[in-house]
Amino acid sequence: MLNESDRLVPIPGFELKIEEIFANQKAYKSAVKYLDIPARKQYIKKFIVNILKHKADLEWALKQDIQMHPVVAGFVELYGILNDLKFLDEQLGLNLKQDHINDLHVDRKVHTIKEPKGNCLIITPWYDPVHLPLLLIGVAVATGNTVMLNLSQYVPYSNNIIKQVIDETFPQEWVVAFEGNRKIVEKLLTLDFDLVHFTGTRHKGLTIQQKVATYAIPVALELRGRTAVFVDKHENYGIIARKIIAAKFFKAGQTSFAPDIVFVSAGEREALARALKLALAQMQKDSQMYQQDFMKIANHKRFDKLFSMYHDALQKGAVEICSGTVDRRHLYIDPIILTGMHKDMSLMQEEIFGPLLPVMGYEDVKEAFEALSETPHLVNLCIFSGRQGFIDNIIGATTSRTVFINETPVYGMPHMKNVDGSDKPSCSASKIKKEIMLFTTQRDVLTSSGKYNTAADNRSDTQQHIVDRLSKLFGA
Repeated sequence: MLNESDRLVPIPGFELKIEEIFANQKAYKSAVKYLDIPARKQYIKKFIVNILKHKADLEWALKQDIQMHPVVAGFVELYGILNDLKFLDEQLGLNLKQDHINDLHVDRKVHTIKEPKGNCLIITPWYDPVHLPLLLIGVAVATGNTVMLNLSQYVPYSNNIIKQVIDETFPQEWVVAFEGNRKIVEKLLTLDFDLVHFTGTRHKGLTIQQKVATYAIPVALELRGRTAVFVDKHENYGIIARKIIAAKFFKAGQTSFAPDIVFVSAGEREALARALKLALAQMQKDSQMYQQDFMKIANHKRFDKLFSMYHDALQKGAVEICSGTVDRRHLYIDPIILTGMHKDMSLMQEEIFGPLLPVMGYEDVKEAFEALSETPHLVNLCIFSGRQGFIDNIIGATTSRTVFINETPVYGMPHMKNVDGSDKPSCSASKIKKEIMLFTTQRDVLTSSGKYNTAADNRSDTQQHIVDRLSKLFGA
């Protein structure tokens, strides 16, 4: 068991302690900023070594905190973060290099430099307790920032190991972790950080944005939301069904990329439902990742929420295509596929984050758009179709962060390699590049020879001609 003394809980005078640590990090900011890239990469390598050193501890902690099987923890969380940090180490110089743009005039040139934001606050959620905080620390440190990391209080075992890894790698004036309850978060948000990076629900993210608005602090929000799938009429739904099932029921649907709702025309609903049922049975037969030991729900609170949504759907007319064991004691729910959905059901209104897959048939695709309009923000949109008109219609009528055509986001998981063994950038690589952009500021620098440019005087007639034409155009 974890002793209370091992937890990163508030202690008397914690406000002063936080202010002291932040003051030390502000003083250390310049030293980190001017640390060259090879030196930063040495810290990333040390970070990787210390994560590997605590591999077994992290796997055990994930089992205690969110019921994650050690095989899944090693395969997804730990192999994923090690793969990401390795890519970060290899590509850091390329991503931070100066971009040179030659001006039209020989005596001037422009280049862009990428500088660290400075003192950063990172707030991470309970449902990704290892991979996400370690990745964000790696990116923030590699780009030359100091970090105060706020970890969710609901995963204390993982937090304790993460703190050990951080303490063994970085001085406290560079990176420090807190297990933040409401009081700690409120205190942190009063400090004048150069960047606040938040991952979590839309409600909490917008609340944080409002709190720091008075301090004019930049905020990077990675907000959770729903993933919707649109399936066009198809002769054989087998491949589509396998892709949907693989994305939905991996880790019992407790991932950011798990589909929350599948839309299909009413006439094709039964055919797709049968294909989904067959694909699920095949997945459970072929892969241990889709068997009971690997499908535990994170905690009892999450279990009760899922069961409530499931019961609400049945009461309002939903039909089970397949179901099985529902065991609260052992935190297990067999994968469930439901049809007969309508917008008044809670499953249609909230992010599911569990092994429940609703399938909604529509007479007119506008019914699907109407159902989506009343749900939380759409993060991922998946469209299975060979008709460009259908694809354009769905994209045009919806908003989402990413769109996948004839694919699901599961292929972009960090541990996934390119099938052909090539070094082409993956979705994971793209995400790391985006995070690097969030933790850096780009500055355009124009350099002149300092000589007087006589050509500027010779352009005065041309400039006046342009002004005259614009004046006539707008009736001035």
